[in-house]
Amino acid sequence: PLKFDEASWQRIVERFRARGQEARPIQRQQCFFPEGAEILENPAGTANAFRFQVQRHGRPALHVYVMPGPPVEIDAVWKLHYINVVDGIVPLSLREELHIFRTLGPGESTIAEIVEPLIQGHGVRVGYRAHLPYVEVKLWIKRGYSANEVLASIQRELGTSLVATGDEDLADAMISVFAGQTVAIRDGVTRGEFEARLRERLPQEFSGAVSVETAFGSVATAPVEPVVSVGLRFELHERQNKGEFWSVTVKNSSGVVCELEVQPTPLYKFGTERGRKYFTEKVFHLFKTEVLPKLTK
Repeated sequence: PLKFDEASWQRIVERFRARGQEARPIQRQQCFFPEGAEILENPAGTANAFRFQVQRHGRPALHVYVMPGPPVEIDAVWKLHYINVVDGIVPLSLREELHIFRTLGPGESTIAEIVEPLIQGHGVRVGYRAHLPYVEVKLWIKRGYSANEVLASIQRELGTSLVATGDEDLADAMISVFAGQTVAIRDGVTRGEFEARLRERLPQEFSGAVSVETAFGSVATAPVEPVVSVGLRFELHERQNKGEFWSVTVKNSSGVVCELEVQPTPLYKFGTERGRKYFTEKVFHLFKTEVLPKLTK
């Protein structure tokens, strides 16, 4: 049977109040837990986690660990409450380390053709995850097994298609320059995709420093006039009259910092959702590798 937890409800009320909002009655449904469960605070959201045991006749008790759904909250609850518990249960011989390579451009089959020969005979488990526009390579390696040579060879052979590893988010490199200055973005390409990705990663204290203007199809023919209050400005263009490519111009108060071109690929073309997502992530990558080094000199 479920039991309402008043402490969890008061926590939700206070969390909303701190943001100048009022918790709604419908959110009380997040405060019902199995009777006898241990309720665990969720530091990243409103719905607390919990755990309990199920006794089974003639068998060891079943331990049930329940987490909220959003990935950010799962990560926070896992690190705060569960990782040490699981660490004490799983034998060292069964533990594995996860290594992630995130690629941009080639399709999943192309990436697999590169990776598969490199891991043969090394006892490495591999998985591929395609989530637009990325293809992730996931390698599970047993603890204590030295796979540095395999990892290095994969990184080398993936070449320029490899854009991130581990939990790295490409948008974070761009956001790192937002503190202390106003940033303006004029987007004539992605129909809001670029702004959505930024807002997803942008710390709340920086949100007022970023303005985004979406002007479909007009950026290429209507140059953006300088704005005195803007410390950094991005202009995203779609240029097809000189051969198909996307163009990105980055300006600071001293003038043009960098002009970049992004070529469409057979998988990611103009005028498609796939293309807009690819362009967005490619801009983040180019900013990290080409623009940021110039800004930080």
